[in-house]
Amino acid sequence: MKLYEYNVFITPCYIYIPFDNIDLISMLNEEKMKEYLGQDFLLDCDAARELYHTYAQDAPIVDFHNHLPVRDLASDRRYGDIGELWVCSDPYKHRAMRLLGYDERLISGNASSKEKFLAWCKALPVLIGNPLYHWSHMELKTYFGIDEPLTSKNADRIYDAC
Repeated sequence: MKLYEYNVFITPCYIYIPFDNIDLISMLNEEKMKEYLGQDFLLDCDAARELYHTYAQDAPIVDFHNHLPVRDLASDRRYGDIGELWVCSDPYKHRAMRLLGYDERLISGNASSKEKFLAWCKALPVLIGNPLYHWSHMELKTYFGIDEPLTSKNADRIYDAC
């Protein structure tokens, strides 16, 4: 039996519960997503909101931990599309897709970057509650101004917009 066939499985980074009979994504429309990822997302108390909005919000991000090849950063590489930037070199996305049983061709294989992006979009809804879900939507909002849940239904449109 493959790992992804269990009803629930836990790894150090993932808790995955299949929602076979519940369409959670349909419950998150664009307005709810704007509220969900609002200006106080993950800021649970007054002190956190004050510290973030007063001191950190406009500060530059210095983050040495990322999933882009160092040579790409050093050469200021311009990626061809969001699939190439977002999915092709992210081991966390790769791991989630493997745990969900996706064909390796769609993860690190010879599928096009768009095919890999579309596969990621199909995987994303079952990751609600996982940081990958939050990170993906925060990046879409921050860098592309997209405030809607990313699903396989809107993946082509969002791919083109990015």
